[in-house]
Amino acid sequence: MKQPVLRAGIFKVDITPPPDFAEYCAADGHSAGIHDKLHARILFLNDGQKAALLIACDLIAIQAEHVQAIRKAIARQLPVDANAIMVAATHTHSSPDTISLFNQTDAAYIEYLSAKIIAGACQAFAAAVDCRVSAGKGRLEGVSRNRRIKMKDGTVQAEWWHPDPSRIAGPAGPIDPEVGILKIEDSGGNPLALLVNYACHLTVTSRNRQYSADFAGHAMNILEKELGTTAFFLNGACGNINPNKSDSTFEGSEQLGGLLAEAVRGGLKDAQPLHSCALRVIREPITLNWRDFPTVAEAEKRVETCKTNLNELKARGGDTISFAEPELKRSQKLLDLLKGGLRNIVTEIQAIGVGEAVFVTIPGELFAELGLAIKKGGRHVFVVGYANDYQGYIPTREAYAEGGYEVIPWPLSKLLPGTGEEIRDIALRLVKEITRA
Repeated sequence: MKQPVLRAGIFKVDITPPPDFAEYCAADGHSAGIHDKLHARILFLNDGQKAALLIACDLIAIQAEHVQAIRKAIARQLPVDANAIMVAATHTHSSPDTISLFNQTDAAYIEYLSAKIIAGACQAFAAAVDCRVSAGKGRLEGVSRNRRIKMKDGTVQAEWWHPDPSRIAGPAGPIDPEVGILKIEDSGGNPLALLVNYACHLTVTSRNRQYSADFAGHAMNILEKELGTTAFFLNGACGNINPNKSDSTFEGSEQLGGLLAEAVRGGLKDAQPLHSCALRVIREPITLNWRDFPTVAEAEKRVETCKTNLNELKARGGDTISFAEPELKRSQKLLDLLKGGLRNIVTEIQAIGVGEAVFVTIPGELFAELGLAIKKGGRHVFVVGYANDYQGYIPTREAYAEGGYEVIPWPLSKLLPGTGEEIRDIALRLVKEITRA
């Protein structure tokens, strides 16, 4: 049987907020300006039978309602099924607050962003040419670390609480050092796109209050200049993975970005052509269960306690206020959630196959242990976090018993223990269905 001919079109669009637009992803919502621009990179694929769009945005995350609106608008203008459109975020914290993490999401920016993406998708569609695809893997040690610290008593603390070294047993879990790579060239061998998948929070530059694509954005810029391609960063299962940097500087971001770019170069040396370029897409809606939360009365009491703690810290002074203020916001958000009533959590997992390569989406911050398990389902599995929705942290079952930041009950940790394993199993099943097709 004749193999299908794959066509690919690429477009890169600036999504940096204009002046006086959007809330910065910080407690006070204020931006100090622009260090480097944010972009949406858009890849259109068509094998003659099916079409798909992969969109990677330099944002912290995107809510499902906004993803669905973008999908519907694109599907009205292009011959692409809405279910075959993936909208992922790189999870840079140096970006607008598009998920109401700290403050209200700026509706005007969402409208601006959506218009940019929709127009960019049309440009990518128009630019489609015959292509060929290769896949490879790099390895990157030393750039990321598991941010959950296991104490000798079996509990876990977040690294930013700087626990007593004498009480530390070691990291509470693994990292994922693999750098997944998909290279797309035109039929003449000219570079079109490079898709890079690596698991790590993009939090190096966030405290500078300037918009930035952080170290992954710096790496993509390096690769684009060197290779003449459009480089997409797709974050992985990094719910418990932080950059291996304790400072918050742009110099540190550039250092890590250089190391990521170097790992991609190494992986490209061994990249091999895919045996097939057939496209396959599965999108599966799923319903998730809420964890047990405090009562409204208990949540109200917690808010009052946090207010008292914050006021006492302000009176004494000291940088511990920077931890007390977010704690008050978390407590208030939980109270607001409980007062508003708990509705069904309906989200999705999507798998897009390009030959034997599979991109499987996760609607939030999956722990690395679960992402590593999903990757065992195929030869070239790209676990794409922060994709098509954002449902907060998705820990392992064990993490709930250990404690730590990611399992504190609030709207970003709202899922019932065992949900991570449920998502892992669904993702593995979809990967196997895609690769068998």
